[in-house]
Amino acid sequence: MKLPSRRWWFRAGLGLLLALVAIQFVPYGHSRVNPAIAAEPAWDSPATRALAKQACFDCQQQRNGVAGLLAGGARVLADSA
Repeated sequence: MKLPSRRWWFRAGLGLLLALVAIQFVPYGHSRVNPAIAAEPAWDSPATRALAKQACFDCQQQRNGVAGLLAGGARVLADSA
């Protein structure tokens, strides 16, 4: 049995890589609108709120207007269409 050539493996790997990149831009059927901010949670201390504000508020509450970075490809394309 003859093994596939090195060129075939390169093309197969490149095709797989391109397919994995392409599926990042396919929307998968859920609402992309975050609900409005209704109320603040009960923070146990001001330091906890400050930490959450620094680490989470920008992405989680859309305070900066930029979509999340990891799954942002589909979201950016959907928002721009």
